[in-house]
Amino acid sequence: AATRKGAGPQQVAVVVVRIAAMTAGQVAAHAAGAAGKSHLGVVGAACQASASGAKTVGGNLQQVLEAAAEASGRAAAVAGWTQGKSHVEVAEVAVQAVAKFAEELGADPQQVLECTAATAGRAA
Repeated sequence: AATRKGAGPQQVAVVVVRIAAMTAGQVAAHAAGAAGKSHLGVVGAACQASASGAKTVGGNLQQVLEAAAEASGRAAAVAGWTQGKSHVEVAEVAVQAVAKFAEELGADPQQVLECTAATAGRAA
């Protein structure tokens, strides 16, 4: 059915990567929050777990970065609200966590920039 609608294996894979990443990211964020981690700690955990989830199902570097950006942004927003942080603080923490992570993964400066921009958007 997916192929009839024009969704090739590539698109299906992207959806699988996103779902795996979001799930892993949310679980990690909840666990870190419950363990009393700092705002940055919660976001970092979500970032690592989401990227790991994306890699596990065969995501490429770009997909892994996008997944990490999305999960981090969401985790930053949720953790930030619970901890009474301002919008600016929430976005800063998310961007910090993702930029560090993207560099560790070996992303080029342009990719790091795109990734952090996407994260800031999600966090705000």
